[in-house]
Amino acid sequence: MDWHCRGGLNYFDTRKQTFKAYSEKDGLASNIVCSIQKDHHNKLWLGTNNGLSRFDPQTEQFRNFTVSDGLQGNEFRDNSSYQTANGQLFFGG
Repeated sequence: MDWHCRGGLNYFDTRKQTFKAYSEKDGLASNIVCSIQKDHHNKLWLGTNNGLSRFDPQTEQFRNFTVSDGLQGNEFRDNSSYQTANGQLFFGG
């Protein structure tokens, strides 16, 4: 695996003009984030090497999904996400 995607989530708040770093300590599934998509509700979906994380910038909360939630596997690949015109999200593992 290519480890250049290490570092968690660094989020820029446009209203406050500040960055905040989120990691496993904050609830992220893994500090190795390989792809990110934003859904129509402004939540971020992150493909990691330990499942899929959904981040809500309003509440600063993560919800994590794994094989026990129906994923094909817990490890996702670099730059392997896509959002269709109708908002469906796809992540490659």
